[in-house]
Amino acid sequence: IFDLTMPKLSGIEAVRRVNEALPRTRILVLTVHEEDEYIFPIVRAGASGYLVKDTASSELLTAVKTLHSGQAYFGPQAARALADQYRKPDEHPEDPYGSLTPREREVFHLVIEGKTTKEVARDLEVSTKTAENHRARVIDKLKVHNTAGLVRYAARHGLLD
Repeated sequence: IFDLTMPKLSGIEAVRRVNEALPRTRILVLTVHEEDEYIFPIVRAGASGYLVKDTASSELLTAVKTLHSGQAYFGPQAARALADQYRKPDEHPEDPYGSLTPREREVFHLVIEGKTTKEVARDLEVSTKTAENHRARVIDKLKVHNTAGLVRYAARHGLLD
């Protein structure tokens, strides 16, 4: 069971990493976030279930049992959002964060932590020019204009540590 808001690593990135390392693991997200903008990226990252924290304990237990049996379980808000997405896919464009490469995600997280391009280059053991190129691709893919835009994007999508 994961929350979207976690210390040191976003819930989305944590789910993605667990899913990559242990693809058979079933992950239930239990969070305060009901908005569609949180549901889609976490499901794309590999979550098998999604409930909001005010869910009755009996439904939480049902969700855990359902995931344990190998099925998915989504609360009413998430089920509605996913059904709407399926019926009208053009209204919910692909999550640009999901299109970032692992290296671009590393750069993204270092930049939103406040690291300069030189610090990013040092941390990743690459040239400053390479770090700047990664940063520019991240900015382009996320359709923002600068570092402040990256931080706003991270805040809106629950990606801040």
